[in-house]
This record gives sequence, structure tokens and C-alpha cells, in this order.
Amino acid sequence: MLKLKVLGSSSLGNCYILENDTEELMIECGVRYFKIFNYIDDKKLIGVLISHKHSDHLNVDTLKMVNKPVYSNEMTLGSIEHYVGTKKPLQATKIAQIGGFVVIPFLVYHDVDNFGYLIKDKVSNHKIVFITDSSTYTNIHFKDIDTFIVEANNSEKWLEEKNELEFKDYRTYSEFGHCSIEKTIEFLKENVNYNTKNIVLIHISSSYEDYEEFGRMVKKEFPKLNVYAVNPRLKEPIEIVLKEDSKISFD
Repeated sequence: MLKLKVLGSSSLGNCYILENDTEELMIECGVRYFKIFNYIDDKKLIGVLISHKHSDHLNVDTLKMVNKPVYSNEMTLGSIEHYVGTKKPLQATKIAQIGGFVVIPFLVYHDVDNFGYLIKDKVSNHKIVFITDSSTYTNIHFKDIDTFIVEANNSEKWLEEKNELEFKDYRTYSEFGHCSIEKTIEFLKENVNYNTKNIVLIHISSSYEDYEEFGRMVKKEFPKLNVYAVNPRLKEPIEIVLKEDSKISFD
């Protein structure tokens, strides 16, 4: 079975655990350690994959407590120069092996060097795309993806209604901002295919009380898929099954 545990998903802190039967891979480490230590298995955890150096994605004190090899781009790893654990630099489009997970980083726009990740679980052959903290994904294209874990931070419609022009310009239209639900849906329309089973919307702004509206918008476009909109004010971790164990009967 392949599962995703969400331990935090907002500007207050991001942390996700990708777990198969024998291993765990942490994606982002931007929350306080006391919030996650009960939900990680030190014997199964094989590494920490970080997108970029901002503190809601990389909490150095938590990383020290986790004390596992950390994988990211050179800028991010350089920002934790006093980290005594193992640092593994990744290069865009270059394949890396982290335990039983195959990882291919790719560049996404932000105001610091930022990686998205294509991740394949070799046990289940499940392919996952993880992207956060970019205002646009128009230059990124995939095929044969089972699960998309993608940011949908804000809504262009809501921002225009509130007339939050400065916020809108930075968060929505700048290449250094965050992706709107409208642009996330455009990206999904171009990349979802017959293999796709799950869409997980992450890093939704806590400014919007009805975060589930984003899930309804995506579900309307993809009614046959499992769609999850993660509460930005998450109080307890949630677990999402990405792939069930195959059950074969010869009866």
C-alpha cells in the first residue's frame, strides 16, 4: 500500500510523508518537531526531500531532530550550512535514487531556487508529481502520472472581488508567487490522463475559510478521480491512500 500522510500544508508549515510498506520519504520539513514526531517511523524514514529554503518548507531545528539525509538543490542545502547530517545535492532532470523511490527534480519558478519532483515508488510503480510555490506551471508537462500533489494557494476571482491588488500581483501573477486554483486547473487539464487516480491540493491559503471549494472546483473537472483539498488549518494529520495493495483471487 502507498500512502500520503499530511502533517502540515500552509504558509505556517509544510510536511508530507510518502509511505509504502517498508519505507517513508519525507517531503518538506517546515513544521515544528513536536507536531510530527509521533507520526514518523525512524526505522522506516530514509530521507527528507526539500523543494526550497523558505522556513515553511525547511525548519532547520526540526531537520536536526529528524537527522536523516536531506536532498535538495544547492541553494537550499547551502542555507543549512551548520547542519551536521548528510546533505545530498540534486540536479534538475537528473535521476536520483532514495531507497526504493526514484526521484527526478525539475525547476519551478520562485524567488529562490525551487524544485518540483517526479517521484516513482518502485514497489507499486506509482508515479507522483509534487509541485508547490510557483505562480505558473505552464512550462511543465507530464504523462502517465498516477497522483498529482499540487499547490492551489489562492483564487484569482476571490482576489479580484476583494480588490487586493498588491497581494494579487505578487501571489497570483508574479513568477515568484503562488499558484491560483484557476491556473492549477489549467495545468491539470493539460496533464491528467487515463492513468491518473488522485489529485491532492496543497498549500491553500488560510485566508480562505471555504478551502473545500477548491476541491469542488477540481472535482467538477475530473469527476471520476479522487480529489482531496487539504485544510490549511490542519490540527491533526490526515492520511490519504494513494494505491491499495493488489488483491488477486483464483477462486
